[in-house]
Amino acid sequence: MRVIARDDSRIYKLPLIFSDGAIFQRNREIPISGTCYKKDVIEISVDTISQKTQCRNGWWLLAFPPMPAGGPYDISVHISGERVLTHVIKNIYYGEVWIAAGQSNMSRQSEIPEIQFTLPVNVFYLSPYSYCFKHWKKLQNLSEFSAVASHFSIELSDRIKVPIGIILIAEGSSTIAHWHPYNDSSYYNSTIKKLYPLPFRGVIWWQGESDALGPSYSLYKKIKPQLRSWIRQLLGWNWEGPGNLYLTKKYDYNYLFTSLIEEWREDWGIGDFPFIFVQLQKLVKENNHWIKVRQAQENALQLPKTAMVISYDITDGELHPADTKPVALRLADTAARFYKDSHAGLK
Repeated sequence: MRVIARDDSRIYKLPLIFSDGAIFQRNREIPISGTCYKKDVIEISVDTISQKTQCRNGWWLLAFPPMPAGGPYDISVHISGERVLTHVIKNIYYGEVWIAAGQSNMSRQSEIPEIQFTLPVNVFYLSPYSYCFKHWKKLQNLSEFSAVASHFSIELSDRIKVPIGIILIAEGSSTIAHWHPYNDSSYYNSTIKKLYPLPFRGVIWWQGESDALGPSYSLYKKIKPQLRSWIRQLLGWNWEGPGNLYLTKKYDYNYLFTSLIEEWREDWGIGDFPFIFVQLQKLVKENNHWIKVRQAQENALQLPKTAMVISYDITDGELHPADTKPVALRLADTAARFYKDSHAGLK
């Protein structure tokens, strides 16, 4: 939450996502909420639309009706009671909002391409840890950002000709369990769920490496080769590499990935939003579980409005491919096809 006003006894807050430069999902109702005090009356307005409500139990909640793509607009938040204050959120746009989630290949940064932006492409970053953006930022003003999300948003903006908002929520070395709603302490509940009920268009996802390699992979690589055979025998591993005990004994990626998509959709209640994921990339030495995770990804295609971007032919065999732009462009191409599909209803 972001403090918008305070005095000796009162603090007024709005969610961080409601800041200057925000991109909101077009053609969807946009809820907005904040903190308040007894007897406060809250009025918000954007363009020619105004809404009013009273404080209830320290919170207020209002919603703007759907708006077409466009902007910029200003949102005025006027609170009157024992105190009177007005806070203005400037230069917001309505367009297409996508969540970019996963692990390190999604979060890895690169320099922003030097291009002429004809429409706003603004980004927001949420972390399960302390670091995150305090407000929306223009992609063109950043020195670095997620390489995949950057190229995806630039390409998609060029394809569909509306403002693009990207909410990046990715964390290196995270497993599928970190993002599953069943776990109360998961990254999902500490980041993405905090956006609820703010609507978005869909999700692009690059994750699975940690589940295929195991959380002890980085440590395992440092162990002398002579000890690796003994460790595999001790732990019952019969393949080269650390594997993933979570995958074999405690978790099942095939179940978790499919149910993750289903439960994210159920939580949001905005229908089967597109969920586009990157096929587990080519690796020079693939263990059995690398192949199993890739098969689990293919099985998730049975769900409606899912798509898998093939990466095997455009990655270099490294855990972190040197060039992720081709993957990002395929993600954007896949997303653009959802808009062209009349049955998808992405209008």
